[in-house]
Parts: sequence; C-alpha cells; structure tokens
Amino acid sequence: HVRLGHVSLMSFVSIITPAFRAESHLARAVASVRAQTHPNWEMIIVADDGADYASLLASQNISLEKLRFASTGGSGLGPSRARNIALDLARGDCIALLDADDAFHPEKLERLLPAALTHGVALSAMEFFDDATGLPLRNANKPHPGGLIGADELCLASLHSYSQLVINRARVPARWTETRHLWEDLLFALSCLDNAGQAWFEPLPLHRYYRRADSLCNAPEAARRFIGEAGAILASLEAGAPAFKNPAIAATLKRFLEGRLALEERFEAALHAGECVDYQDFMHQNLALFHRL
Repeated sequence: HVRLGHVSLMSFVSIITPAFRAESHLARAVASVRAQTHPNWEMIIVADDGADYASLLASQNISLEKLRFASTGGSGLGPSRARNIALDLARGDCIALLDADDAFHPEKLERLLPAALTHGVALSAMEFFDDATGLPLRNANKPHPGGLIGADELCLASLHSYSQLVINRARVPARWTETRHLWEDLLFALSCLDNAGQAWFEPLPLHRYYRRADSLCNAPEAARRFIGEAGAILASLEAGAPAFKNPAIAATLKRFLEGRLALEERFEAALHAGECVDYQDFMHQNLALFHRL
C-alpha cells in the first residue's frame, strides 16, 4: 500500500462537509476527522439549512479548532452548492470529501493522500452501517483488488464512493454541477478522472457509510427520482453535455446509466412488492445483475 511520506505529511488537506439537518450525526463525522493519523487538515462545514452548527458542536463540548463554518444562505439548495462554497474557501493542497452522516477510518487521509498527490484522485472501499443501530450491513459493492482504475471501474467501485474522494487540486480543477441533485457525485468523480487521467482505488475500507431511513437515497420516492435524473443525464449526453476531454468517459457514463436505469426500474417494482427494504438489500438479492453493469 502507498503509505505516508514526508511530502504528504506536509500537505494541507481541506475536508469539505455539506450539512443538511445534520444535528443528530455531525459530531460523529467531526470525531472521525479529529482521529486522523494525518495531522495537517481543516474541516469546512457548510450549512444548507440555516443551522448554527458551530454552536451545536460547542454545546457538545467539541472543540472548534481547525473547523470552519459557512452557509449556502438558504435551505435545501443541495450538497453541490454547499461543496462549491466550501471549495472556494478551502486552503488545502488536497480536498477530501465527507458527508455529514458518514465517517473516516482513522488512517483514511494517511493512506489516500499519497495516492491523490501522485495520481490526482484517490478513493477507497467502504464499510456500511445502519445509522439507527450502529450495526454493520452486508457490503454489496463489487470487489476490486486495488490500484489504478478507469471510468468503467470508477462507476462500479462503490455504490457511494463518489462522495468520498481525495483530490489533488493542482491536477483536478473540477467543480460540482449544481443543476443536478442526484448522480451529481458520479458526474463530479468522472470529471475528476477526466482531468487527472487516472484514479487510485484502495481496497481497504477507509470510509464508513451510515444508512439512514430518511436520507435522500433511502426515501420512499428515491427510485423514481433516480430514474428521472438518470434519464435527464442520458438526454443531455445525447446533446453533447457534459463534455469530457476523453470521449470514452461519456460512452462509459451512458452505458452505466442505461444499466442502472434498468436496475432502478426493477428495484422500484421489488420495493413496492415488499421483496426488499432498500436498494442495498435489493443489490444483495441481485448481485449478478449489478456486477454485470
């Protein structure tokens, strides 16, 4: 594995976290950042709901040292807007993404930062937990041995990996598309790959995803929304947008979304029939279909 060296130890990392109704779980995300073995970081928390998260964390006896706070100026404007605001404020050589309801493994930055500095983009496998119980969930993501990956492998690297990248800013000037509120993480990840030319995947699970019943991905209408947004992106691809320097990336995105559309349709039917409880459960029942995407 690529490990911490002198250059990465000196590198300053900006961790950017959008926060929307995050009162119950933000402290967990902050604690995971404070536990990092890489010491040189700042964490930028951008409220997208008008909440005073600085006061909230202070009331829980959480030190605000190395934490910075900002706001979208509204409520529900979307994580892309919040992340772009954080990106404009960030002072780091590298950017690390952390959703307010997720958490870092203590060695996440130590292990991924050298790869991000070398290759431009780095991400890792994930662990899945139930937010309500704290218990681990089965991982339905397609396994990968690690190393350099291209667009096909990035699309399948992890169901939620697109929101946990570590990025070298000198190599990757990408921003989030604020007109998209679903699949925006995938578009961003592919844009990063397009700029860097390659990405590094670490097979060790260095990121914890917590499944919440009320999250955007698990809401009752989520499947229909994902289907609609995927269809809109496919239509825009036919019209030549988004434009990638590497045309193979657009072709990969089209093929992947077409496959996911079919799966989302099947998932929606299975959910309404009571055959699964959420998409993660559906994937466990249909691993062969997902892995053939």
